[in-house]
Amino acid sequence: MAEDSLQLDTTKPIREWSYRNLLEKGSLVCGIPGINISPSYFDGKEFHPIETPYPLEGMIADSTVICPDLTTGKGAIGYKDTLGRLWVYLFEEESKTQKLIGTYQQAGGYNLALVMGVDSIVVLSSDKGSLVVKNKKGIPEKGFYEFLLLGSHGIPHVLVRENNYFIRDVPKRGYKPIPIFTESRPQSVLNDRFYNSYYVGNANEVLRIFPHITQYPKLFNSRNSNSINTLAQAGDGTIYAGSYSTGLPSISKTGIHSIPTTMKFLNGGNCLGNNLFFFSENPSSFFKYSTANGFQNLWYDYSTGFMLTPTRDGKSILAGLAGISSFAFLEKNALSNGGIKMEKIGPEQGVGLVNLLTFAEDRHGRIFFGRNSEGWGVYDTSTRKAITFTMQKEQTAFGVLSSLCDNNGMIWMGGSKGLWVIDARKKNNITSASAIHIEHPLLRDGHTIGSIKQWGKYLVLGAGRNLLLLDLKAYNTSKEIRIRYLNPQETNFTADCEQNTMLVDHRDSSLWLATTDNLYQIDLKTWLKQPAYLVEPALHITIGGKKHTLSHGELLELGPTENSLHIEVAYQSQDNMPHYLQMAFSALGDTLQWSDATTNNSFSFLNQRSGKYLLNLRVLQSDGTITIHTIPINHPPFPLATMVVLAAHFWRYYRRFPFAVLPPQTKAIGRSQRGTPCCRSNGPAQRTAT
Repeated sequence: MAEDSLQLDTTKPIREWSYRNLLEKGSLVCGIPGINISPSYFDGKEFHPIETPYPLEGMIADSTVICPDLTTGKGAIGYKDTLGRLWVYLFEEESKTQKLIGTYQQAGGYNLALVMGVDSIVVLSSDKGSLVVKNKKGIPEKGFYEFLLLGSHGIPHVLVRENNYFIRDVPKRGYKPIPIFTESRPQSVLNDRFYNSYYVGNANEVLRIFPHITQYPKLFNSRNSNSINTLAQAGDGTIYAGSYSTGLPSISKTGIHSIPTTMKFLNGGNCLGNNLFFFSENPSSFFKYSTANGFQNLWYDYSTGFMLTPTRDGKSILAGLAGISSFAFLEKNALSNGGIKMEKIGPEQGVGLVNLLTFAEDRHGRIFFGRNSEGWGVYDTSTRKAITFTMQKEQTAFGVLSSLCDNNGMIWMGGSKGLWVIDARKKNNITSASAIHIEHPLLRDGHTIGSIKQWGKYLVLGAGRNLLLLDLKAYNTSKEIRIRYLNPQETNFTADCEQNTMLVDHRDSSLWLATTDNLYQIDLKTWLKQPAYLVEPALHITIGGKKHTLSHGELLELGPTENSLHIEVAYQSQDNMPHYLQMAFSALGDTLQWSDATTNNSFSFLNQRSGKYLLNLRVLQSDGTITIHTIPINHPPFPLATMVVLAAHFWRYYRRFPFAVLPPQTKAIGRSQRGTPCCRSNGPAQRTAT
């Protein structure tokens, strides 16, 4: 086609110019060696010289500096006149005209670097760094951040402060500095127009940064964020992150502050007002922390515990007590005053689990409790009786590590055996059969659900190294299991989600959660507005030296000797991110055995017998749907005539060399005498192995 043909371009290559600034349709360029130092506009076909503004005619000392206006995307031109003044103009691409946005009387040895609107101009000096010039003052001033230099020009979007690099996220996202976790100096930034992300290039690698995900990897002694067991938010918005290994930092609008302590924080800390309540070890007790009074030990009669959850009426805190098969109602008012008023619920009422790890209260005042390694139970506040179901007594198939009652009255329970739900909207009898297992490829055994929170119409699950959003509206209306996942390239979790360390920020509805080695703040509101790109994969199947490319429904015919398949799933979406895949290869009519969900796109099936097969691929799409793609495969056996010829050849060979095949018993005895491992089992198994 004509649009794909090769054509000779006789225009001057842009690489010969000193600087270029890409605009919506063309480019601003300047500093063409040996031709002209004045800036020009290149529309893709020809150059248009930009005339010197009228007030500066005959006064230009330098006009080779062009840069982007980060708030509008337009190009800016900086003119230095013979009096040392800096004039900054915005270039209008459509009309090819210029508009003055600022004149700076004391620019001195500084040159224009970046424009951030009419009232924020960044100027740079090769030996003095960057300064910010405000339009009303016209004098360069020191900024909170430094702008990086690449030669004598600034790198758009990149800031540095105290040897830490940031992206200046502009224009519509509020100038939020986004950390770049790299030891190498960033050299370029590309804003992804298809997804809320940036590509950052440095000397060693290309990074991808997602502004809706903020990490806090060095909370403790500026080294790590390991073992965060307590994550709670105070009424004033302060986030507390208590670690089992070291420290209690607070995160507020004024920054990160370390609170000195040697205590080991256990799971389930919670805030009442601006006071933090938590269980600890070293010493093992129950504490209150406030900025006014520091740490206060509230009891000495019990060792410690693992969970604190407010009751639905707001009058009490449910406290899971360690090692004594019980929990307690702690009166809220007494706690706020630094005292303890407790009602204990234990084995006498029917609680049969040790170390309760989670609570969820339904609309009828029933308290669901659980422990991942034992089981779960429910306590009825009206009858003051509990019933417990344990795996050890085969009363239930699962234990519970995290739980929640959603706005519709459903009880959700998660642990190492996946996700379960109980319809608790009516006050009927709860039995072990009341719990229904939720089937989904991302909720398989082994992916422990450590945390559960509700966010809008979604149930947010911290499942292994995945952050999942189950659509509650779809489930409540049609029992459809639709689960969206934050892409593993986005979250980049390097450890599993921690136990019951997830909260929804009451200031901006962002989600906070801890993994074993990090703390994250995720802007789910922004993430849910991102486009969900669906993929239609092709399967590249390699057999021997042959490669086949097939789509859904296409038949693959194999030869009799072609019994090993190597499969690559090929797809591309505009967000440039991987999707979770599952593969099942089975004989026609057999039950499908799906592989675990993985972002790996390569699969192999070796030494398959002849027959008819189905190759099934499931793609977990980014909108929560699952698409299935099927390739029928026919693998015929050897023709009968070929088998007869092979049998005749074998018979002639055996008659010529009869000693080539030993009788089975002789072979077994010979190996047994040498004491090889295959002969160390007893009875028929030994004979079968030989």
